[in-house]
Amino acid sequence: MARNSDKASAEKAAPGTENAANAAMPLAEQLVLALCEAAGTPFEALARLEGEHESDYLPRVLPGVAVAFKAKLDDLVQTADAMLKVQDNQLISLREELKAVNRRLASQRGATTKAKSRIVELEEAGKPRKFGPMSAVFDDPAEAFDAVDLMTAIDAADELVLAFSDGVNELKGVKPREVQAEAFRLTRGRVHFMDGPLEVTGPGDADTVTTLAGVALLVDGEQLAWSPMAQPLNIGAGQTLNLAGSVIF
Repeated sequence: MARNSDKASAEKAAPGTENAANAAMPLAEQLVLALCEAAGTPFEALARLEGEHESDYLPRVLPGVAVAFKAKLDDLVQTADAMLKVQDNQLISLREELKAVNRRLASQRGATTKAKSRIVELEEAGKPRKFGPMSAVFDDPAEAFDAVDLMTAIDAADELVLAFSDGVNELKGVKPREVQAEAFRLTRGRVHFMDGPLEVTGPGDADTVTTLAGVALLVDGEQLAWSPMAQPLNIGAGQTLNLAGSVIF
């Protein structure tokens, strides 16, 4: 009975010595054991024969472990790819839903009569800024805002400014105007500035002629849209043009 008791005590104590036993293994054998566990392959099925030297059994064991380990990694990669595809599809669906909501809101804005909003002249920048067609702003045309996205940006903006340009630089002597989101409406796939009057007076002396090529829309200081004139307009000094109804993005 004492022998059985001692044997049972030894068996209970054995798990506690597992770490010590692993530490006593040769490094190569520890590597094989770790790979087997990662691959889900019983180490015992690949264990060396009694008395076989590790230089003999490692060449036999490692290829099998490597194959099982690679299969396990392949399964994990396929599972991760499938999860990413599902998330991508969900994200695309959410974006489409958001665009649909924005379209409905924009349509409601266009159908509702709104009071005229104020237009405020701002001080000119220290030196003329570069404003012009969006092809000069975005290297990739796909980055440019479509009408729905532009309306969304307008509604969320803290500051909206119209700046007047010769197609390359802001016009010197013509002050930019701060405007309000309520002045913009989405109509037939274009964003129209509906407020007015929007007057531009030619600066300079009597012989000065200023060329207006278009109007840039700055959303929180960044140009997001460009409204070209049907053709560049030459404005003489002191001459005033009303651009109401002509600014369309």
